[in-house]
Amino acid sequence: MGSRALVPLQGRSRRGRSRFFTAPGRSWLIAGGKEAEPPSLFFFFFFAMMNKIAFFDFDGTITRRDSFSDFLRFSVGWRGLLTGMTVLLPYIVLYALKIIPNYKLKARAIRYFYGGWDFKTFEAIASDYSRCQLPRLLKESAMERLNWHKEQGHKVVIVTASLRYYLKPWCDLNGVDLIATEIETRDGPPGASWSGKERTRIITGQLATKNCYGPEKVRRIREKYDLNDSTYIYAYGDTRGDREMLQLANESYYRHFQT
Repeated sequence: MGSRALVPLQGRSRRGRSRFFTAPGRSWLIAGGKEAEPPSLFFFFFFAMMNKIAFFDFDGTITRRDSFSDFLRFSVGWRGLLTGMTVLLPYIVLYALKIIPNYKLKARAIRYFYGGWDFKTFEAIASDYSRCQLPRLLKESAMERLNWHKEQGHKVVIVTASLRYYLKPWCDLNGVDLIATEIETRDGPPGASWSGKERTRIITGQLATKNCYGPEKVRRIREKYDLNDSTYIYAYGDTRGDREMLQLANESYYRHFQT
């Protein structure tokens, strides 16, 4: 076989690297489409010794619909949401026409709906949403796959443009890591209430991080994790905002979960 790389029938190889093995139990091809014998036990042993990490997008991949819109409805009510959508309609149209990027629309929405909010109040509502409403959005097949990774001892990470605050309690409960978008806060004005020695924090309406979307997902992943040659990567996504993360993986799955 020389140095021709073996690749799995399902999933994609990490861009720019030849891989000589994949998960046990898959059908095997020589790169280029020709059938080949499975690799030796050495390769299976080497695969078993590798660190495994699975990166999941959240909205649309694990959930049946957008969680940010659902959280807006939960936190401000239908009337508040519809009023806000009317005020933000010009920006929604500009985004639909691809004149402004998604992070600008998100920043406008956060500024309108949450600018000036007490941060502890916001966190409390986010925690309630995570406990009461978020589980209703989950796809059963996606959760089965996520739990399979956990059972195999793989590290599981949610990588999403959604807000950290309503996802962190859910991730802690499910034993997975989180990379998400964060919002900016500042000290409250003079005379604002104090909790012990901690001054009240106010939401400014700005993003504290870049929107975790597209190339930013990969940048944040590399910032947090050491992805060396001994790491085998799975990735799951459903939109163009996941493309770079999917290309990072040894096995990538696009719109893999239906229900």
